[in-house]
This record gives sequence, structure tokens and C-alpha cells, in this order.
Amino acid sequence: MQERTGLFDSLTIIFVGLTIFVCLCSALLMLRIVAPPAMLSPRVPTLPGVAIMPSDTPTLTPSNTPTPSRTFTTTPTETPTATPTNTPTNTLTPTETFTPTITLTPSDTPPATETPTLEPTLPPPPTSTLPPPPTATFPPATPTPDYVFRVDPNMPQFVPYVAGGAQDCNFQGVSGLVFDMQLSRLAATSGVQAFVRSDTGFSQAVGIETDPLWGWLIRVDNKTNNLTYFVELRGPNNAVLSPPVRVAFPNDCNRNLAVVNFSQTRPF
Repeated sequence: MQERTGLFDSLTIIFVGLTIFVCLCSALLMLRIVAPPAMLSPRVPTLPGVAIMPSDTPTLTPSNTPTPSRTFTTTPTETPTATPTNTPTNTLTPTETFTPTITLTPSDTPPATETPTLEPTLPPPPTSTLPPPPTATFPPATPTPDYVFRVDPNMPQFVPYVAGGAQDCNFQGVSGLVFDMQLSRLAATSGVQAFVRSDTGFSQAVGIETDPLWGWLIRVDNKTNNLTYFVELRGPNNAVLSPPVRVAFPNDCNRNLAVVNFSQTRPF
């Protein structure tokens, strides 16, 4: 009876130990601490591989690349130079030297006389005589004429010639007024005349204040033209009293009368 009880106890201990071992292995497998046996591992389906079609891309063939080797650079080495060494030389011992003596014997030869040497006399150097610099001669300045009358600004002025209340295109002429130093119209008794000329040979003079409307008036043509005339004032002795005024007609009926006014600047 005791043998059976001992057998049962041994079996109980074995099964309990196996149970504990199985529980421990199950816990280790669940915690993935221990890998399961190959037979119990889940099978992973194997996927078919992707077919790679051949292409025309050239395949690079590896080539042998030379491995760089160490290059040794020679370092220049200083070459020892020979150091000069003082070599003793033979020292000469002075010896006695015999100096000959000359004995002069008096004779009756007269002493030589010195002959004077003539030195050549050089002529004095020539002195260069420079001509005087030329003196610049400038022509004398031409004095500006001191005219008795000046031309008023903005002269001449061109206007249409009106006669009898109507415009007259069969006319071309010059007119103007002459003012004294008090800016009044100069009287005809002054003897001042208006003189008109051209390069084509036309010339005419008329006394001032001979026209009640225009002061003085000179007809240069019976029609309009594009010629150029010159107007100036002259005194009783034909002396020029004003600068000449250039009048260029535009050959226009609406501008066939040129007005030129003068003003006195000093007494005469």
C-alpha cells in the first residue's frame, strides 16, 4: 500500500512539473520571448517575383581602376662646402742691400738756359647778336559811331498799307516816326530826312513829318516783292544820323508797309 502511494505521488509530481513547464513555455511563446518551433511557425505565402524585361540601356562594365600609390619626393640635401684653411706661408727675411752712390765730377759745361714757350693766343669767342623780337602791331580799334538817333526796339514792323479806307496791294513802301529827346514827334523844321536805298539801285529821301498819318512815307514799288532795303536818317548836310536798318519784304499784301521808328539820343 505504501508502494502505491509513493508511485502515485511520483506521478503527481511529474505531471505537476510538466504542467508548470507547459504553462511557462506558453507564456514565453505568447510574450514572444522564445521563438516557436519551425513546424509550429505560420507559413508566409511567397509572392511571385516581378519579371524584368531586357532593355536597350547599355550595361556598364566595371573596369580596373589603378590604385594611387605613394610618391616619394626627394628632399634636397645640403652639400657641405669646403672651408678655406689658412695655410702658413714662408716669411722672407730682409737681407742687406748695397745702394750705389754717384759721384759728380765738375766740368766747364755752361748751365742750360730756359727757352720761353710761346702760348697760342685764342681769339675771343664771337658774341651772338639776337635780333630784337618783333613788335606786334594791332590795327587801331574802330570807334563805334555816336549816332544822334537810335532805332526803336522791334523794328521794322510790317502792316498792310491802307489808302482811302481800303487796303491797297498795288503798293510797297517804308514809313516811320522820329521822336526827340522828350519823346515828342520831331518837327520837320529840324531838317532831318529819311533815306531809303537798295542794292538794286533804288534810293530816295524824304523829309520827316511830310505825311500826317505815317510821319514820313516812301513808295519803293507799285507791287509787292521780296527785295531788301536799308533805311537811315540823314541831316541837312547829308550826314548820317542813325545806323542803317535792314528791311526785307516778305512779298505779302498784308505786310507791304514797313514801319521804322527812330528816337533822338543827344543834341545835334
